[in-house]
Amino acid sequence: MKVLYLLPIDLQKYNGVLFKVKTQVSTWLKLGADVKVLVVDTSNTKIENTPLKNIKDNVEVFYTNSSGGIGIEDLKVLLGLNSKYSEIENSINNYSPDVIYARSSYYQPIINKIGKKFPLVFETNTNTDTEYKAQAYDSLKYFFRYLYNKFTKCYFLKEVDGIVSVTHEIKNKIKHFDEKNIKVIPNSIVVEEFSDKCRGVADKKRLFFIGSGGMAWHGIDQIINFAKLMPEYNFDIVGILESDLNIIIPENVKMHGPMTRPQYLPILEKATATIGSVSFYRLNMHEACPLKVREYLACRKPVIMPYLDTAFMANSIKGDFPNWVLNIHNKENTLILNIEIIKNFIKKCENIQIETSDVIKYIDTNRLEEERLNFMKQYVLS
Repeated sequence: MKVLYLLPIDLQKYNGVLFKVKTQVSTWLKLGADVKVLVVDTSNTKIENTPLKNIKDNVEVFYTNSSGGIGIEDLKVLLGLNSKYSEIENSINNYSPDVIYARSSYYQPIINKIGKKFPLVFETNTNTDTEYKAQAYDSLKYFFRYLYNKFTKCYFLKEVDGIVSVTHEIKNKIKHFDEKNIKVIPNSIVVEEFSDKCRGVADKKRLFFIGSGGMAWHGIDQIINFAKLMPEYNFDIVGILESDLNIIIPENVKMHGPMTRPQYLPILEKATATIGSVSFYRLNMHEACPLKVREYLACRKPVIMPYLDTAFMANSIKGDFPNWVLNIHNKENTLILNIEIIKNFIKKCENIQIETSDVIKYIDTNRLEEERLNFMKQYVLS
């Protein structure tokens, strides 16, 4: 089966997503698929400087510009002007895939065009309506993207054959689409890649979080306010600069800024426990499967989780979490409201030993990516 992976992305910004794509494609290749990744990048970043360098022989990159959070080439197509998408379309036609797998973002006109020629499966990672609305007033760029999504979403799934949703909650919010053509497959990770990492002895009373600026559902402000009430604990926050925040940073919090995986893993290995995104309530979301938490668990680190993770639901143990997961309510100030429970959990974590075998059944890639390929196969024209 020939799979064309269409990936519109900022290669400089979304390192975690690129690790996920690299893992997906590597696994598909091992399972016998012929795969080409077609990247539409707006940052002019060389593929050798990204996690995709390991599969670069299977990657073709088209560099485009963006304006107001929307690709300029998309706007050209909507206005009936010549665009770089003609080159992209030619590349797809020349490859002649059996199926196209596309990571969804805002509506892109090329999707409907290629969806008329080839079977098309979408991967949905968020509810774009709520996410774009939550970010709309952060900047003019995000407001423009919110308006664009609002007025074009009616075209979004017009030529899509199947949808892979990363959570049940996102699946349930997809309207006017045949449910039998939606498959829930949560994010995963190659746990074995971390078997020789994070082996150092953890410090006592040290917490770790990795996130990105401009994403309100990460709840950086909530974590900082929580840290102010926990002066005897140390907090490492990766991915965000102090200058990105309009908040006073206490002495027990170290803001490390954006880092590559090799740079932040030595910091992660010192953590007694880790923190997942704490403000999904801002998107009216209660279920998620963040890539950061997969890395925490692959490194065999306990996690504080203020939401329901799809991986645990997929294993038919709803709400029955292992002793290395603390599940608390998904609401405002949940860390502060559960401060004593969290302190007791951290103390317990000092003596918890998590084995690789304990986490593989929840987050490992191999089984889940085989499910994804099998889902795509049903749309291949015989």
